[in-house]
Amino acid sequence: MIWISEYSSLLIFDPITEKSTPFKLKNEGETIQEIKVLDICRTKNDYLWLASNKGIHILDPSRKLVAHLTKSDGLPTNQIKYIFEQDENTMWFGTAGNGIVKFNRTTKTIDIFKI
Repeated sequence: MIWISEYSSLLIFDPITEKSTPFKLKNEGETIQEIKVLDICRTKNDYLWLASNKGIHILDPSRKLVAHLTKSDGLPTNQIKYIFEQDENTMWFGTAGNGIVKFNRTTKTIDIFKI
């Protein structure tokens, strides 16, 4: 399966059948189609991290939402543009004008680097 982020939707493309299916997820009354997914990172443990205009959405390998990080959790903004997995404990997020964020998955700590 190939995950495709369009500006206002998220699709799952099956290269064998050559068909795409819209991905639907309920999160506090929102669906993925109501957020703008700007980047997708599949981690080494098969979790999907979605950068969006409404924070970070984390999906487990069965595609269920396991976490939603926002400004109220310590992010400098909900406008997250990029995600990068450094190692099993460290994720990096690029924001829209509010610096770079280092997230420790074990301790759940957030460090913000203004640039």
